[in-house]
Amino acid sequence: LGLVSWQNGNVLSATSATATGLKRQQGYYFQVRTQRSSAWSDWSGTSAEFITCGAPPRPNKPFASSISTTTVTLGWSQPTDGCKGDIRFLVNYWEDGFFDDFDSGIKKETSTNSYEVNGLVRGETYDFRVKASRYGLWSEYSEEMQTTTVTVPSSPGTPVYRSAGGGWIRIGWSKPVSSGGSPVTHYRIYYRN
Repeated sequence: LGLVSWQNGNVLSATSATATGLKRQQGYYFQVRTQRSSAWSDWSGTSAEFITCGAPPRPNKPFASSISTTTVTLGWSQPTDGCKGDIRFLVNYWEDGFFDDFDSGIKKETSTNSYEVNGLVRGETYDFRVKASRYGLWSEYSEEMQTTTVTVPSSPGTPVYRSAGGGWIRIGWSKPVSSGGSPVTHYRIYYRN
């Protein structure tokens, strides 16, 4: 066991201390002893192994919280390992089947665990993955998530007569054959005489 460089020097009056200048992702053991006047006690027992922080854990597989014709909003859970320090993320995405090299594609950095990917092509399938960084050290990439941007829904069926009354006509139509990959939320009706 070697001496370490303590934040406030080797002799403290407090019952806690921070060891600095340690290697990342390295295990360390600690012992402590007390002093009264010039007399020192025996060393304490040796602590369990404490490991300094390094790269954060691999993020979970991203999910699409919103999909439109040209945008996918991604989210993923914040990796946790009990270590402090700001975590940054690198979002990597590409059009499905476009890259054989896993280190290719478009990469965007973010400080939050969500990211809105814009400028995508309508109706195309994309692959997404994320990795995390802390102290300049990168985790492995997450598992890949694949999704397809939505397309415009097909036209609904031709309107048909249902009933009529004084000043009104009720019509109906069939749903579109294709919703475009996202539920149809509205219909717009035009009429002329």
